[in-house]
Amino acid sequence: VTGSVRDPHLNGMIDVRGGAFAVPDLGTAYTGLDTRIDLLTDKLNVSEMRILDQHKHEMTIGGSLAVHEREVGGVDIRIKSREFEVIDNRTGDLKIDTDLHVTGDTHSPRLEGSVDVRYGTLNVSDIVERATANPYSTEETYIEALTPRTPPLFATVDLQLGIGVPSSLVLQGADIRAANAAIGIGDGNVTVGG
Repeated sequence: VTGSVRDPHLNGMIDVRGGAFAVPDLGTAYTGLDTRIDLLTDKLNVSEMRILDQHKHEMTIGGSLAVHEREVGGVDIRIKSREFEVIDNRTGDLKIDTDLHVTGDTHSPRLEGSVDVRYGTLNVSDIVERATANPYSTEETYIEALTPRTPPLFATVDLQLGIGVPSSLVLQGADIRAANAAIGIGDGNVTVGG
């Protein structure tokens, strides 16, 4: 690391082999994390990061991030997967195919490509209950109104994204109802596509 505290410059590489991690909230675990990250003066370059789901289906991520004065600038990242498991818990079981390309910069990126549901079952009862479980007000207070807001990381996104569901997504639920509601919708089992 050279340069100043305001504008550090990295030079070298990080090599990861056989890494593993879990996402407990989604019920998923991943292994086979292999990647090499090249640290260049004003860029982080990932030639190819590979991750395997529990069924040995692969996701690859590769590309670069421009960095200058401790800020991330230009982005050029590709994400590809086939039958990759992203949820495996009581809320659902979801496997997707992805072919995504992110370019531009972090404040106004361009996301293009496709996400296709390979197979999926979602528990609507659980989703509705979780979505309606917070009884607290979300209106801003006077103090929050005076606080200047920082724009989110992806403030504006140019989105050219196709989402496909080839009649393989099942929405099901028993006693579907909002949290703490006295009356429910009932049971449901629907296969959707489009």
